[in-house]
Amino acid sequence: MAIQFANSNETVRFAGLMGALCLIGVAACDTFGNTAPDQSASWIPRWMLETPENEPEVLPAQAMTSVQPAATFIVRFRDEPALEDVCKSFRRDYNGAQAKYQAWASGRPALAGLYLSSASYSGELILALPQNDPYNRSPQDVLTALRGLNNLAYAELDSNAYANAGGNPK
Repeated sequence: MAIQFANSNETVRFAGLMGALCLIGVAACDTFGNTAPDQSASWIPRWMLETPENEPEVLPAQAMTSVQPAATFIVRFRDEPALEDVCKSFRRDYNGAQAKYQAWASGRPALAGLYLSSASYSGELILALPQNDPYNRSPQDVLTALRGLNNLAYAELDSNAYANAGGNPK
């Protein structure tokens, strides 16, 4: 018996339908064909239910929780070659950029306890105030200290991040 089709679209549709039917048949055989008489059959193929012994039930990314900072600040400094390097390398070399930032910030009391959350190629840094700030500063205290730095171009409270953390940006 030969089946003839009027055009190639019908041939493709027929082949796709046959492929889908074959997959359904394989799944059905795997599900129902290997079920003992005293077990109830499931519509889910057995291979989808089995978990390899060496695979954890909870993935590490699911178990990790992220600690929200008390506030974040968008800052930019003028004439700081070390920070230019931090901004340019932040995405490529996160650990190196963090180390360079910490070395630069270590001699500046206004930056004590703040950590580098992000950096942009344009030279902006996102600095974060941890929830458990050892100096017990408010976001406004940090802004006042930052604005006292001589080479600061600007410092702003990242109001979106602060509001999302449940704070009041004012």
